[in-house]
Amino acid sequence: MSARKPSVVNANSSAQPVTEVAPVGALASFISGIFDSINVVTPVQCIYGSEVVRKEFKTVFILNGVVFLGFTIFYQFVLAPVCGALYGCELSSPSGYVPCIAKSVVTSWWSTSPEPDHTAYELDILWTLFFSMPMFLISKVLSNFFFQDIADAGFTHTRDGHRTRKKEGGAFRDLADLIYDSVLLLMLGIQIFLLSIVPVFGPFISTLFNAWLHSLYCFEYTWIHKGWSFSNRIRYFEENWLYFLGFGLPASLLDFAIESKWSRTALYQVIFPISMLIALSVKPPKWSSALPARMPICRESQWATEWVLQQLLPKSLVNG
Repeated sequence: MSARKPSVVNANSSAQPVTEVAPVGALASFISGIFDSINVVTPVQCIYGSEVVRKEFKTVFILNGVVFLGFTIFYQFVLAPVCGALYGCELSSPSGYVPCIAKSVVTSWWSTSPEPDHTAYELDILWTLFFSMPMFLISKVLSNFFFQDIADAGFTHTRDGHRTRKKEGGAFRDLADLIYDSVLLLMLGIQIFLLSIVPVFGPFISTLFNAWLHSLYCFEYTWIHKGWSFSNRIRYFEENWLYFLGFGLPASLLDFAIESKWSRTALYQVIFPISMLIALSVKPPKWSSALPARMPICRESQWATEWVLQQLLPKSLVNG
């Protein structure tokens, strides 16, 4: 469930993340993130105060919250039960829909349940191939453009007309940063999936990483608009790991609680712009604790990203 960030970077930027609030404890930082994530004052102000934000958010809501989610619920609670009654079968797929091939294979390793009804899976396959997957791809591509417009207009609105500062580094550096950033987020997503299929503790750990990933998605728009370099963004993110864990936890728990993969995706695409607008006006409090001052959340994904890029891209672009 990811969103595209603006392809702007400042590799040599002198702008450093600075936190000016008084130090708080680790628990206070974590709780502050939770409360900030559910404070919808800024999104409401942006939606009512900016015509662009209002228009684009309305489009996102109709596309994902009405069309995508609406038809998904219609399939789950109306079409599937009716077809099941006609054919004398029940949906036996864990999520109500055909899971991805990889998850199906892994699930079969650990599952001892009887073989599901083939008619139910055939119905799932047809619905997935001819509606869910095409709708997901269309909404994902279109929503990314809407998210960018919402972020730009929201940043301008919350800064009283102040626009994005001019960045240094040139188009070549911008492209390198965009590629690295995109691959890193992909590696984080793969890492979360691999953690989720580990027995016993896997789902719990993947929920934590999913919370961090949600926060990273939301705040990257703001950090890039401020002109922070990629290394500064990752450092700031990992130094305030408790706050960002709290900020992303409500969305991560909601994602974990919803059984249907497609319902989760559609709902997330509605929630994400709200969280993104919240991120425009909040920042982590400075905290002091015996806990690690910096959590290497992205370390393994960064290693994987660097290895992948070294295999695929010229060294001048990877190391430039």
